This record gives sequence, C-alpha cells and structure tokens, in this order.
Amino acid sequence: MNNTQLPPVSDDVRLGCPIARPSKIVCIGLNYADHAKETSAIPPPEPVIFLKSTTAITGPNDDIVIPRDSVKTDWEVELAGGDQ
Repeated sequence: MNNTQLPPVSDDVRLGCPIARPSKIVCIGLNYADHAKETSAIPPPEPVIFLKSTTAITGPNDDIVIPRDSVKTDWEVELAGGDQ
C-alpha cells in the first residue's frame, strides 16, 4: 500500500507515542555534521550519550511545556525503536 491509498486521519484523533512505557530513553548528541554546524559545535570524536526522562515523549501534534524562564528552546525530531 502506498501513501496515496492510506485513509486520512481525522483532526479529532490524537496520534500518540507508539511506545507505551519505555524503560529509558538513550540519546546520541551531535550525531550528524549538519547539526553540529547549526549549533556552532565541533563534531565530537566519540558519540555523546545522554538520557532523557521518559515523560519527554509526546505525540506528533501534542503541545509541549516550555519552562517559564527558558531563554533557548531547541527542537529536535527523534526516531526511536525498542524491543517491546
């Protein structure tokens, strides 16, 4: 089936995260050269590994809460998979 055959999703349907309760979120920072350039950072010689809270997961159209005193909010799109 190609995407021209897929039925449209109604605006009143919430698309949530496809993983219900992950045990952890492991991230790799600055993992591609263009992102390092965007942030004026030097690409690291080894992967930068960090964790995110599992409460950080949202659906594609969900609202997010930006902390009141935030001076810089960086957006990122993450792709995740798991053995669930």
